[in-house]
Amino acid sequence: MNLLQVTSKPPFPGKDGGCKAMAALTNGLILQGNEVQLLCIATQKHPFNIASFPPSLTEKTKSVFINTKPNFIKAVLAFILNKSYNITRFDSPKMHQLVKQSLQQNKFDAIILDSLYTTPYLPTILKNTTCPVIYRAHNIEYELWEAHAKTEKNIFKKLYLQHLAKRLKKYEINFLTEVTGIACISPENAIQIKNISKNKRVSYIPFSINDSLPKIATSKKLFFIGSFEWEPNIIGLKWFIKNVWGKIIDFDSEIEFHIAGKGMNRKEWEGKNIVCHGEVENAEKFIEPFFIMPVPLFNGSGVRIKIIEAMAAGKIIIATPKAAEGIPYTHQKNIFIAQSENEFINYIKYCILNPEVAISISLEAQKLAAEQYGNRKVMHDFITFINKLKEDE
Repeated sequence: MNLLQVTSKPPFPGKDGGCKAMAALTNGLILQGNEVQLLCIATQKHPFNIASFPPSLTEKTKSVFINTKPNFIKAVLAFILNKSYNITRFDSPKMHQLVKQSLQQNKFDAIILDSLYTTPYLPTILKNTTCPVIYRAHNIEYELWEAHAKTEKNIFKKLYLQHLAKRLKKYEINFLTEVTGIACISPENAIQIKNISKNKRVSYIPFSINDSLPKIATSKKLFFIGSFEWEPNIIGLKWFIKNVWGKIIDFDSEIEFHIAGKGMNRKEWEGKNIVCHGEVENAEKFIEPFFIMPVPLFNGSGVRIKIIEAMAAGKIIIATPKAAEGIPYTHQKNIFIAQSENEFINYIKYCILNPEVAISISLEAQKLAAEQYGNRKVMHDFITFINKLKEDE
């Protein structure tokens, strides 16, 4: 199958969960014998570097740079025109032209709009092809902005964020009816989209991992990896360090907590037995020597891709219900669900005091990851979904 994947940022390198989700789809489809061409939006935050891409994709990838920095005049114009400024920031004539050229020069079996911020190009796509267009929903985007507005303390920023969330919600719900089908990374999002949209051609197609899994490495070292440019991560990690970490090192003074991620201010996170790594080139190599991953996330939408990756690597996950949302886990079998500081403390202590039980839980985590997110299964489901859409056209 010949597929066109349009992404709102370069999938490579895997700088964050969004990049990883896009790259997993690209790699997964190719591994299963499909042809994939990539059109990527590049921004200041996510620059394009073809050297970061697999050699097999260098001739099949094109990119357009878009200046997405907030602009007062453009924001006012979007307000006057009753448009979502979140979306118009990613709308570029050059990208429209690149999409048009690709469609005129190639015959695709389907087109994948990977994230909401690629959707401004749907009108150009519909004018130049009749093949199915699949929107890949990483989350319910407007919910993230509603949550951001809710936690904002500055009244003027709060009002503006509420305005952005309202416009984005209207755009997102209306857009859902315009594509052929919708592939959701999260099962909860798939149910929600079916409820809020008239488009019922919705399928749950999760993030995929390699079918071969690494050996488990145990230690008393905890770790956290995530973007420090995403407020829910910052709020959750600060809560964990303030309420949980001190009691853990009182229990065992040799335990270390290693944290890494994009946008980290190392001085801000320094503390007793806390090792700050900043942004790391290879997340998989970073997590190798560690065993326990607390995920104290209290708001957000979508699936935590780093949890799935950590489960596949045989790590112990101790997470809030919000963090584990979308993962078909079994509490105390393949993950620990903690809803309070005492539960985080007790589960961490339990894993350290009972290493054999912890290893059995990590093996169950690997088993869950392989069964639910293995590349062969996930890509088979995705291609089956595309074929069904083609039959229904």
